[in-house]
Amino acid sequence: MEQTFLSWEIAPLTPLLQNHEVHIWCADLNIHDDLLQQMLDTLSHDEKERAARFVRDEDRLHFIAARSILRNILS
Repeated sequence: MEQTFLSWEIAPLTPLLQNHEVHIWCADLNIHDDLLQQMLDTLSHDEKERAARFVRDEDRLHFIAARSILRNILS
């Protein structure tokens, strides 16, 4: 099986979405503990409850990182 590596550009500070354009984002979900607490603070009550239901710590931490990053991109 051949491996293909994608080259990702650094995200612009103010991404502009043109008509008929799609942006695809890639983010590392392995975040340092100090930053994870800040990310958790950005989540809604429902998202925090959902995160608490994950059995595996890694899944819970990835959920927190992903939701926080998504909120940041959409804002």
